[in-house]
Amino acid sequence: MGCGASTGNEEHRMPDTSNSAHQDLPSASGSVETPSDKELIPVYWLQADNDGVYLYREYARAKASGDPVTDAISYMLNDKPAKDGWFTYLKPSTDIGVSISSENVITLDLPKKVFGAHLDEGLAQRSIQQLVFTATAAAANAGVLNGSQPPKLRLLVDGAANATVFDDYRLESEYERNSSFMAPIWIIDRRTPASSPPGRSSSTPDPSPSATGCTTGWSARTRPGTGSRWTRPNG
Repeated sequence: MGCGASTGNEEHRMPDTSNSAHQDLPSASGSVETPSDKELIPVYWLQADNDGVYLYREYARAKASGDPVTDAISYMLNDKPAKDGWFTYLKPSTDIGVSISSENVITLDLPKKVFGAHLDEGLAQRSIQQLVFTATAAAANAGVLNGSQPPKLRLLVDGAANATVFDDYRLESEYERNSSFMAPIWIIDRRTPASSPPGRSSSTPDPSPSATGCTTGWSARTRPGTGSRWTRPNG
């Protein structure tokens, strides 16, 4: 399970103070990433803040299998995020099936155990969007999408469509990115350190390990439309 996510059989619920969408923030662009350095893969993580639970992006160096979507999903399920406070409720698994159609529909097949957490509807939606954003970002980043048609994710559970996951959340047939779940601050810098070890994000040249094994001090900027002020979240 990702760094910061709890273990056990307890039920996870959205924070009481959260809203279904950002308050007083400009709308985010749902556009996918553009092709770039294929040695780095975009991976999205959840983080809780005062307004709710939102998605943050990391560019990570992962083991390459030849399938960028598989690599990104595998990293999200089985590795630690770069920043303390980022997490996933999805359970670890190396059993990952991926295919991409000529219409940019990404089919992702995962075992039922990945969805074993007890989540309310809000966290279930965000966990599914974590998969949607990560899969579509990895495909776009690797340049394997066709034309300008927006990518979609078809999520299967043990080969079955419209499965029930996280106790009682029924999956839709296909998903697109929902930009309302994007964080107001996200990681954008893909500078590559010359000696960056496998598994370390390359958002900044020299992230500092924390006591938890995650890292802090990532360069970030406000979401498009909110200006270009650079910040360093404390995590």
